[in-house]
Amino acid sequence: MASSVGVTRPIVQALFVASCLLSIVSWYTTQQGMALYLSTWFSLLASLGMQSALVFVAWLIGFTKSKRGLLIAVYVITAAVSISFSYVSLYTWFSARERPMQVERKLYDKLTTPPTAPARCWPPPSPKSRGTSPRSTR
Repeated sequence: MASSVGVTRPIVQALFVASCLLSIVSWYTTQQGMALYLSTWFSLLASLGMQSALVFVAWLIGFTKSKRGLLIAVYVITAAVSISFSYVSLYTWFSARERPMQVERKLYDKLTTPPTAPARCWPPPSPKSRGTSPRSTR
């Protein structure tokens, strides 16, 4: 009976809603990261299964006393896979937006800087090489 009273507390309800929202965001980023390597349907199902496993295993860790070490190991492995695909997704998303801005900035800087003296392609000829040809024979 004490546990049902704790669930009705506003802080517990707010944490539950926040964890559900974070789980949805984590599912989406994991799915987007998997979609870079897998087919759309497979990445959708795999990411949904992974997020379900994370929620279910976290629930089991909280309520069971036996085999807790095994559950923690499964949770850590599943979380690591989810985090890595989420990272790939977010890195790809940010890179796609950041790199064009960097290229545009370099182009703008190049176009707006005043021209300088042209760079030489070849070093100036040395005094020894003037007037001699490579085929000079005696």
